[in-house]
Amino acid sequence: MITLSQSSGTKLETEQVSDDYFTVTVEVSLSPPFYAWVFQFAGGIKILSPRQAVDDIMKMVDMYVKNESF
Repeated sequence: MITLSQSSGTKLETEQVSDDYFTVTVEVSLSPPFYAWVFQFAGGIKILSPRQAVDDIMKMVDMYVKNESF
């Protein structure tokens, strides 16, 4: 289970999609710490948007599979 917490002043919107899934909409900084946070869940999180974040995470996965440096 992924636990999300809302820090002071952060707008966090959630929507229950099914019994097993929910979506979260939140403004984040597309930075190495954000992507590290995503990776720690080992596939339990799917980034839907923005397109840059989707492309960035896919590039990182591809480089990891190919054992290349970021």
